[in-house]
Amino acid sequence: MTSYSMTARNKVVDSLGVNGNGDWFSLHTDDPGTTGLNELAGCPRKNGPYPTASAGEATNGGTLFDVPAGSTIRYFGRWSASTSGTFLLGGPLPAQEVFGVIGQYQLSNKIVQGAS
Repeated sequence: MTSYSMTARNKVVDSLGVNGNGDWFSLHTDDPGTTGLNELAGCPRKNGPYPTASAGEATNGGTLFDVPAGSTIRYFGRWSASTSGTFLLGGPLPAQEVFGVIGQYQLSNKIVQGAS
């Protein structure tokens, strides 16, 4: 098994966060798959930069989205650009959120590189 030094772990996290050029987040109504499907209409992507890694992790300060009325969000996505760009990854939100009226959703994201 390979073990990584803390310096190496921080470099990996920084390559995905601070230097990763993938700090644009989106909300999705359903699973975005591997291409960014189901991106929420009327809700522009938001920038959510990461601080420099420490102890093998970095958490962005939270990205605040204005969500249109009548929306249900279930997933988030991460992109290389504010429009178009390359879809990098996506995942489920902690819980489905339903917006009967215009509302806001704060997405916080953490990158972690384990020791092995």
